[in-house]
Amino acid sequence: MRLLQLAAFLMIINLAFTTYHIPYIASQDNPLMVVLQLMHANIDQLANGMETLKNKLGHLKNELFSAPTCPNKTIDGVYRLKPSQSFISAYCHYDQNDSNGWIVFLRRSSGLLSFSRLWNDYRAGFGDLRGDHWLGLEKLYQITRMGNYELKVVLKSFEEEHMWARYDGFKISDEFDRYRLQLGRFAGGNVENKLNNHNAMKFSTPDNDNDVWDGNCAELYKSGWWFNECHTVNLNGMYRNNTQFDKIIWDGKTLKEAQMMIRIIKSK
Repeated sequence: MRLLQLAAFLMIINLAFTTYHIPYIASQDNPLMVVLQLMHANIDQLANGMETLKNKLGHLKNELFSAPTCPNKTIDGVYRLKPSQSFISAYCHYDQNDSNGWIVFLRRSSGLLSFSRLWNDYRAGFGDLRGDHWLGLEKLYQITRMGNYELKVVLKSFEEEHMWARYDGFKISDEFDRYRLQLGRFAGGNVENKLNNHNAMKFSTPDNDNDVWDGNCAELYKSGWWFNECHTVNLNGMYRNNTQFDKIIWDGKTLKEAQMMIRIIKSK
């Protein structure tokens, strides 16, 4: 700042001397004039550098504060989410002819992976991103806090019945608020809107009871979920085909497969 003030002061002096035609001071042989010219050149260079820096900072800001999304691809697979600074990898599912991929945060397709786990596992995530897995509550929070996301749920029963549901909003709060579910409006599907019964519920695990029931839903049903008192939907339940309520379930329907996925809502 002082350098700029000095340069401005010297430029004013130079202008005054040249305006009033003081021969020696305005002469190119005067050391003061040489200094003034160098200062003027340095100021131009500094201004150009500041403009370049401003553009780079603007680009960096967009990178750091943009909402994480799947890359613009068309083939399902595990990718690092954009921007690259998010350092989060996830399985991305792409609808046909649509590069706005879905971030899969829950997949159940077999009974090989146990979902009967405690808080730390549900917080950090577990499983294989290419197979059955839970992405992790903290990652899910870090993703959804940055933008507006929609939710799609894809289900299949043991009778090979295919079901789905969509919601126009999805996010969860931070760990201090126990990753409370914030669900948007039901936007379509061929199942009843039963997930709405879990809206505004905190996440619970057998060792971290946050439901609204006097007992411990997570301990009773051997899973982590956004339990109310207790559930109409539980996609983290036990993998089995029987009449028990601790199974993977949606409105009483026993499920063989389940996926939950989110994607950024793009402005139209």
